[in-house]
Amino acid sequence: MATIMGCAHASWGDGRPDSIAQRYYYFIKSNYQELNRNDQDALENMAKASNLDQKSYYLKMELARLYTRNGDHATALKYAQEAIDLNPAVPEPRLFAAWLAASANMWETATTQYKEVLRLIPNNREALTYLGALYAETGHLDLAEDTFKKLVTTDPTYLSYYYLGSFYNKIGRVNEAIKAFSEAMEKNPDSAEALTELALLYERAEDIKAAEKTYRSLISIRPEAMMPKARLISLLLKTDRKDEAEQVLTEISSLIPENSGGPVQFQLGLIYLDQGLYNEAASSFEAVLKSHPKDERALYLLASTQLELGEMAKARENLAKISQDSELYVDSRLLMTSTIQSDVPEKKMREALGIVTGALKAKPDDLRLWMARVMIMEELGDLKKARSAILEAVKKFPEEAEVRFRLGVLEDKLNNKVASIEAMRQAIRLNPSHADALNYLAYTWAERQENLDEALAMAEKADNLKPDNGYIIDTLGWIHFCMGNTGEALDLLEKAVPLSSRDPVVLDHLGDVLLKLGRKQEALSAYRQALDSDFSNQPKLQEELNEKINRLSK
Repeated sequence: MATIMGCAHASWGDGRPDSIAQRYYYFIKSNYQELNRNDQDALENMAKASNLDQKSYYLKMELARLYTRNGDHATALKYAQEAIDLNPAVPEPRLFAAWLAASANMWETATTQYKEVLRLIPNNREALTYLGALYAETGHLDLAEDTFKKLVTTDPTYLSYYYLGSFYNKIGRVNEAIKAFSEAMEKNPDSAEALTELALLYERAEDIKAAEKTYRSLISIRPEAMMPKARLISLLLKTDRKDEAEQVLTEISSLIPENSGGPVQFQLGLIYLDQGLYNEAASSFEAVLKSHPKDERALYLLASTQLELGEMAKARENLAKISQDSELYVDSRLLMTSTIQSDVPEKKMREALGIVTGALKAKPDDLRLWMARVMIMEELGDLKKARSAILEAVKKFPEEAEVRFRLGVLEDKLNNKVASIEAMRQAIRLNPSHADALNYLAYTWAERQENLDEALAMAEKADNLKPDNGYIIDTLGWIHFCMGNTGEALDLLEKAVPLSSRDPVVLDHLGDVLLKLGRKQEALSAYRQALDSDFSNQPKLQEELNEKINRLSK
């Protein structure tokens, strides 16, 4: 490194700083720091290198790449665009910019860049592939189909036909998907991925013979794989060919020794469960229990399967058999709350509270039971009892950030704002990466119009920890609005609405921003959508929305 460090001080004979040497120094230093996983310093030094040569297309691309590594896609896109401006005839920065734009749901920008790549290179496989996927994602199915067809015409390879088959499969055009995957198999007969897709499609088309043949082909390619054997067994059982099914089961038995994790039937049950074949899974776990009646793993999984099948009474009966000494005892009692059947929500919650409280007596040191008890009390509206319970948990688990966070939420619901803020601060001190606590406190500051700089830093950190979370993005947008950054707020809130499942609070915030920008009709539309949403059971919010709508409608 001594030689590299010295490069920065190289100069021409007349004493002028050698900008090329400096640029090279920062570039090499950035690469060295990146190799050592010091991404932030790598970014800073690459920026210094780029500042020394504003016309370097390559350095702009390196900056864009490093900003992406640091999670700042917006700035990465800016530098990718600068690289495009410097060298518009090169496809690579356009492809990178398109990918960044698509990641940020900027569909129009991404589409434009992919089209520009295809204008430069009409048969560019990467652009055709991603543009087809982009059209499919945004519901432009005709354009997606045309693009994927062009892909297989210009690049008739295995992957091209595989992508076309995946597209047809996604939109439910089974026969065309089968045809495309068959073409892919002709290009690459040993493709387990295409064989798997084909076999599942044949099952959907109820072509049992073709599905069976394909699963057998898949087994010959991947004899160690369990999934095709499980599906083949299911097909054989459906066609009453039990002897053949037992033969395949014997093959599985040779691959799974008894001491490698349990009986073959147990492993088979896991496969069925993973595939959503709940009746078959239940039969497998029942078979395990016939030969191993004390296998509590099989008992727990049988109960889980019975819940999926709607057999609540059977599931509850099996869960009740799991002993207090079992490592699955707490899980079984928490799962048991899902077996409660009642048309009265309060009665269900009271019974669930009884199950959790009983389990807590047996396992007083299990944090999950403490938290479940508190949350059930919240659901019942017993906020003061919930607060008392969470304060007990604070004493028992003083170092658990999640307990402090729950306390903060309860204090807020009880309108103890100062206590809520302090509890959130304690949660963050215990776990500086607790995204929910960071977001909660940031939003609290925004609502109070206090400490907005601190609130912004917290919300940005929460966003980095939990990207694409609609509620965190809403908090960011609302803070920017409170700080007077209306344009930034609008961009964030428009992104937050779909990511929060159109939450009425987020729509209300969007309406306020649009109104501030003078876009009255759009604001009115946002308020109306908030009022009509499935979440608009908040009396105070409903009242405020009605007032805003009435005022704007005059």
